[in-house]
Amino acid sequence: MSENIFFIIFFIFSSLIVWAWLDIFRFLRKERKEPSLPKELAKNHVVVVRRDNFEKKNVKIKDLNKFIEKSLVKMHKDMLLKAKKKLDDNIVTVSNINELTNAINNRKVARARFCCNSSCENLLKGKIQGVRTVNISFDQPKVSGKCFLCSKDAINEVLFGKNY
Repeated sequence: MSENIFFIIFFIFSSLIVWAWLDIFRFLRKERKEPSLPKELAKNHVVVVRRDNFEKKNVKIKDLNKFIEKSLVKMHKDMLLKAKKKLDDNIVTVSNINELTNAINNRKVARARFCCNSSCENLLKGKIQGVRTVNISFDQPKVSGKCFLCSKDAINEVLFGKNY
């Protein structure tokens, strides 16, 4: 009986080896195909995708340089307009410290008349954690009115915000 088991195991093992060699020979006999060009290049055009809005266009290869130049200029304009709109939508005009606190807590940028006095700014930083002067525009018209914090005469309209 032990001889029968030995022959059965030997037969199974040898047949596995034969199948393995047959697979190797089949693999070696397969013809190697040359890599083919993408279908787009075969048709002399490429697909160009804008990264800002994922718009796809088919462009002939000979027109690619002009198309890329025009697309970059258009993309720059579109992205700038989008950023300006987002900024304008997030600026809130405030007239007292409570409105400024609400604007900052809602992750907005607050516009307020300000005296630009360092003691007034330090007082503001003490009342609202993390608030800072974001921007004082050079080309703003003369400001009339009082500072939203200390009621002195305002010098500029200032943008206040918080880094997150």
